[in-house]
Amino acid sequence: MDVVAVARRKAERAKAEQRAKDALAEIDSIGVQVKDLDIGLLDFPCEVEGKTSCCVGKWASNPSRTARYGRRICRPQADR
Repeated sequence: MDVVAVARRKAERAKAEQRAKDALAEIDSIGVQVKDLDIGLLDFPCEVEGKTSCCVGKWASNPSRTARYGRRICRPQADR
């Protein structure tokens, strides 16, 4: 077993995990709620006709597909 290579991969993984956590914290700081990373589901709280709503966004991983958007009643995000 190459101990140096294993240690390098472990350090790279830790850096990648921290970058992901930092990105999620930045997204959360602007009010966007990440609902499901696997499918790309996001809630964008907004006010529509005097009521708090969420613009629901789903990004497309394939550039040839169109992202979908909708609107629903916004509920507080559960603690992660």
